[in-house]
Amino acid sequence: MNTNTNLDPCPKCHGLRFWRDRESAIRCAQCSPATAAWLIVERVHATPAPLSALERAVQFLNACRSLSGFGQPLRARLVIEAAQGHGIAPATLSRARLHCGLRAVKTKRGWVWIEQPRRS
Repeated sequence: MNTNTNLDPCPKCHGLRFWRDRESAIRCAQCSPATAAWLIVERVHATPAPLSALERAVQFLNACRSLSGFGQPLRARLVIEAAQGHGIAPATLSRARLHCGLRAVKTKRGWVWIEQPRRS
């Protein structure tokens, strides 16, 4: 994947197809289509930036929560071991836990993560 061409969508039409004119200015193919074939030097496709480690960890936690059922406690040791299998560090998973609004509670069987009550 070529990450040198990370472009935001067009602010007017939110399109992701661009072309580069003779002055190397990037133009939207939908808002300002090329009028001649010789103007199109190269096609540039916007590629999404890779997710950060925290975003991947939040997605992983949300997937775990949806599998176990929202509102059900998650067994911390099992989630940490599964996350390490996916390449997510325990410290990143802990930050994602706080980001998702989960708190750690110690029980007789070990640590579990439960949803914090919402403040109104």
